[in-house]
Amino acid sequence: MKTQYYSVRAKRLLYFCSGILAVALYEQAMLYSVLHKIHLLPVLTFYAIDIAYFLTAAYILYPFAILRPYRLFRILLAVIVGFVCFLLLQNVADTLLDYYKTGDFHFTIVFLRPFWRCVYLSMIALAYYFAVNGIEKAKQARALEIEKLELKAAVLRARIKPHFTFHTLQFLQSEVSPVSISAGQTLELFAEVMHYTLESDSGATTLEEELEQVTNYIHLNIAMRRLKANLIWHIDKDEHTITRFFPSMVLLNLVENIFDHGVLSDEKMPAIVNISCRDNQLVFYSRNLQGKARRIQGTGLGTAYLKTQLETMFPGRYTYRVKSNESYYEVNLKVEL
Repeated sequence: MKTQYYSVRAKRLLYFCSGILAVALYEQAMLYSVLHKIHLLPVLTFYAIDIAYFLTAAYILYPFAILRPYRLFRILLAVIVGFVCFLLLQNVADTLLDYYKTGDFHFTIVFLRPFWRCVYLSMIALAYYFAVNGIEKAKQARALEIEKLELKAAVLRARIKPHFTFHTLQFLQSEVSPVSISAGQTLELFAEVMHYTLESDSGATTLEEELEQVTNYIHLNIAMRRLKANLIWHIDKDEHTITRFFPSMVLLNLVENIFDHGVLSDEKMPAIVNISCRDNQLVFYSRNLQGKARRIQGTGLGTAYLKTQLETMFPGRYTYRVKSNESYYEVNLKVEL
């Protein structure tokens, strides 16, 4: 990874130096055709100031200018600071070069020539900044798409074998129900959750379907673990919001983590799950005890899947925060649908 990083940096530096060299050769050729001579020291000083301003504008001023808030103020400030610095550097350099040639130190401010040179370099730096930024965004989008495809492949590989278990559960549920109603109902809930996890294509579902399976999963665990006072959960929803599309398995994975990794044996400190789906906004909150030997997921597939799916469907419209200490594990998820 580090080798690739430095390789990209080296190529970018090579392109930059090639561009500067081409511009310098062109300008000096035009100047030589008129004056028929070139002074090396002024030329080197001239282009050193150009390069310094170019790099400052492309990597410091422009990234600062596009930030929010106060973008307009930042743009104006970047333009003023850039021009003032370039003007001072150019005039100081001219004064020192004159002193070197004549021995007479006389500082004068020349405005027009540095101004047009600054505008010229600013346009080149701006084009360079947007080009590099566009390339970086394209690479990030491509990497995100590749990661999404890899996650889909991993999920599909994980789902091939459980199909046999699902069909077996259906058979057992039909056989057990006449003997034990509660056992039959538990098997039915398990089969529904299993069917949902197998058939969802790691794409979009509706919040209504996702919440239905979250409810089934909670009832299933309450029945199996006899968690009556150890879990407090509530789902608040309106009829319009639950029809919105949402990444499948996201909420179900969050709830599953509570039962898999949380400590639910203390009735005085029950786990809490609150889900609100109202006014085109989803708010998920969970809090549970965690033991000292909290089991860490080996692959991190659930968290990676959650972040990838949310970033794909709701870029810039969600917040996901996890707070963990020695006693509690807390999750906050907010999505603007």
